[in-house]
Amino acid sequence: MEQVQQRLDAIVPVLSRELTTGEYRPGDIRRVWIPKTGGGERGLGIPNVIDRIVQQAVAQVLSPHYEPTFHPSSHGFRPGRSCHTAIAEAKRHLEEGYGIVVDLDLDKFFDRVHWERLLARLGSW
Repeated sequence: MEQVQQRLDAIVPVLSRELTTGEYRPGDIRRVWIPKTGGGERGLGIPNVIDRIVQQAVAQVLSPHYEPTFHPSSHGFRPGRSCHTAIAEAKRHLEEGYGIVVDLDLDKFFDRVHWERLLARLGSW
Protein backbone atom coordinates (compact mmCIF):
# COMPACT_ATOMS: atom_id res chain seq x y z
CA MET A 1 0.00 0.00 0.00
CA GLU A 2 2.84 2.38 0.83
CA GLN A 3 4.35 1.89 -2.63
CA VAL A 4 1.00 2.73 -4.22
CA GLN A 5 0.59 5.87 -2.08
CA GLN A 6 4.03 7.09 -3.19
CA ARG A 7 3.10 6.58 -6.86
CA LEU A 8 -0.58 7.58 -6.66
CA ASP A 9 -0.12 10.71 -8.81
CA ALA A 10 1.20 8.53 -11.64
CA ILE A 11 -1.19 5.61 -11.08
CA VAL A 12 -4.52 7.48 -11.03
CA PRO A 13 -4.35 9.01 -14.54
CA VAL A 14 -3.35 5.67 -16.08
CA LEU A 15 -6.05 3.82 -14.13
CA SER A 16 -8.64 6.43 -15.11
CA ARG A 17 -7.75 6.10 -18.79
CA GLU A 18 -7.85 2.29 -18.61
CA LEU A 19 -11.26 2.36 -16.93
CA THR A 20 -12.80 4.82 -19.39
CA THR A 21 -11.40 3.08 -22.48
CA GLY A 22 -12.23 -0.43 -21.31
CA GLU A 23 -8.56 -1.43 -21.18
CA TYR A 24 -8.53 -2.06 -17.41
CA ARG A 25 -8.01 -5.70 -16.47
CA PRO A 26 -8.08 -6.85 -12.84
CA GLY A 27 -4.91 -8.38 -11.48
CA ASP A 28 -4.45 -11.84 -10.06
CA ILE A 29 -6.31 -12.69 -6.86
CA ARG A 30 -4.36 -14.19 -3.96
CA ARG A 31 -6.37 -17.11 -2.54
CA VAL A 32 -6.27 -17.86 1.18
CA TRP A 33 -8.18 -20.72 2.80
CA ILE A 34 -9.84 -20.06 6.15
CA PRO A 35 -11.03 -22.94 8.36
CA LYS A 36 -14.80 -23.04 8.99
CA THR A 37 -16.07 -23.81 12.49
CA GLY A 38 -18.25 -26.65 11.21
CA GLY A 39 -15.35 -28.19 9.30
CA GLY A 40 -13.99 -27.57 5.86
CA GLU A 41 -12.52 -24.35 4.54
CA ARG A 42 -13.78 -21.16 2.97
CA GLY A 43 -11.79 -19.55 0.16
CA LEU A 44 -11.01 -15.85 0.52
CA GLY A 45 -9.79 -13.92 -2.51
CA ILE A 46 -7.48 -10.99 -1.79
CA PRO A 47 -7.18 -8.44 -4.63
CA ASN A 48 -4.14 -6.26 -5.19
CA VAL A 49 -4.24 -2.62 -4.02
CA ILE A 50 -5.13 -1.15 -7.44
CA ASP A 51 -8.06 -3.55 -7.83
CA ARG A 52 -9.19 -2.72 -4.30
CA ILE A 53 -9.25 0.98 -5.23
CA VAL A 54 -11.42 0.16 -8.27
CA GLN A 55 -13.73 -2.03 -6.18
CA GLN A 56 -14.17 0.72 -3.60
CA ALA A 57 -14.93 3.30 -6.30
CA VAL A 58 -17.56 1.03 -7.86
CA ALA A 59 -19.09 0.36 -4.44
CA GLN A 60 -19.31 4.10 -3.70
CA VAL A 61 -21.18 4.68 -6.97
CA LEU A 62 -23.54 1.68 -6.79
CA SER A 63 -24.16 1.46 -3.04
CA PRO A 64 -26.63 4.39 -2.87
CA HIS A 65 -28.75 2.53 -5.45
CA TYR A 66 -28.83 -0.98 -3.98
CA GLU A 67 -28.36 -0.32 -0.25
CA PRO A 68 -31.92 1.07 0.29
CA THR A 69 -33.40 -2.07 -1.28
CA PHE A 70 -32.10 -4.38 1.48
CA HIS A 71 -34.36 -5.49 4.30
CA PRO A 72 -33.71 -3.54 7.53
CA SER A 73 -32.85 -6.82 9.28
CA SER A 74 -30.11 -7.67 6.77
CA HIS A 75 -26.76 -7.20 8.51
CA GLY A 76 -24.16 -9.03 6.42
CA PHE A 77 -21.49 -6.92 4.73
CA ARG A 78 -23.42 -3.66 5.01
CA PRO A 79 -22.24 -0.22 6.12
CA GLY A 80 -22.70 0.32 9.83
CA ARG A 81 -23.81 -3.27 10.38
CA SER A 82 -22.06 -6.39 11.59
CA CYS A 83 -22.60 -9.60 13.50
CA HIS A 84 -22.83 -7.41 16.61
CA THR A 85 -25.79 -5.42 15.25
CA ALA A 86 -27.46 -8.68 14.17
CA ILE A 87 -27.10 -10.12 17.67
CA ALA A 88 -28.43 -6.91 19.25
CA GLU A 89 -31.48 -7.03 16.96
CA ALA A 90 -32.08 -10.71 17.74
CA LYS A 91 -31.93 -9.93 21.47
CA ARG A 92 -34.48 -7.11 21.00
CA HIS A 93 -36.85 -9.46 19.20
CA LEU A 94 -36.56 -12.03 21.99
CA GLU A 95 -37.19 -9.33 24.62
CA GLU A 96 -40.30 -8.29 22.65
CA GLY A 97 -41.64 -11.81 23.05
CA TYR A 98 -40.77 -13.40 19.74
CA GLY A 99 -39.68 -17.00 20.20
CA ILE A 100 -37.79 -17.59 16.97
CA VAL A 101 -34.80 -15.87 15.38
CA VAL A 102 -33.79 -16.89 11.86
CA ASP A 103 -30.14 -16.85 10.80
CA LEU A 104 -29.89 -17.19 7.04
CA ASP A 105 -26.73 -17.54 4.97
CA LEU A 106 -26.82 -18.15 1.23
CA ASP A 107 -24.24 -20.89 0.83
CA LYS A 108 -21.97 -20.38 -2.19
CA PHE A 109 -24.16 -17.53 -3.47
CA PHE A 110 -21.53 -16.16 -5.85
CA ASP A 111 -20.90 -19.65 -7.24
CA ARG A 112 -24.58 -19.94 -8.16
CA VAL A 113 -25.77 -16.40 -8.92
CA HIS A 114 -27.22 -15.72 -12.37
CA TRP A 115 -24.41 -13.38 -13.49
CA GLU A 116 -26.12 -11.99 -16.60
CA ARG A 117 -29.18 -11.03 -14.58
CA LEU A 118 -27.08 -9.48 -11.80
CA LEU A 119 -24.96 -7.45 -14.22
CA ALA A 120 -28.05 -6.29 -16.13
CA ARG A 121 -29.58 -5.10 -12.85
CA LEU A 122 -26.40 -3.26 -11.85
CA GLY A 123 -26.09 -1.78 -15.33
CA SER A 124 -29.56 -0.23 -15.06
CA TRP A 125 -28.30 2.18 -12.41
